[in-house]
Amino acid sequence: MENNEKVWFITGASTGLGKALTLKLLEYHYRVVATARNTQDIENYLTTETDILVLPLDVTKESQIKQAVHRAIEYFGHIDVLVNNAGIGYFSSIEEADKMAVRKLFDVNFFGLANVTNQVLPYMRTAQTGHILNISSVGGLIAFP
Repeated sequence: MENNEKVWFITGASTGLGKALTLKLLEYHYRVVATARNTQDIENYLTTETDILVLPLDVTKESQIKQAVHRAIEYFGHIDVLVNNAGIGYFSSIEEADKMAVRKLFDVNFFGLANVTNQVLPYMRTAQTGHILNISSVGGLIAFP
């Protein structure tokens, strides 16, 4: 399989690193499954006809994860690279933190990543190939005052 035949499945492809990665992969003619909560944000930056599948995906909703992975496999036949890029940030001291905001942070950044990975991994195991890239913020490495 040539590199440009590889299928990349990217979460959080509407802005930032997800958008930049999607555009660069399309430039090199890779096949891309670009996902976001709002697919219009992705469609707004696409400028050419490309081999891309744009799908709605809120990583906190397991039914959407299953549907997006199923559609990607149905459309392209396989997923070679999963990029878990969807994520949010929240800054607060622990005693001032809003519990719902903290829960949402974990639902998106940890459980969302785990649930997407759990849906894609069986396909990669069956194919006996694949790569998983997990994107994190600098906040995972250092603390801020």
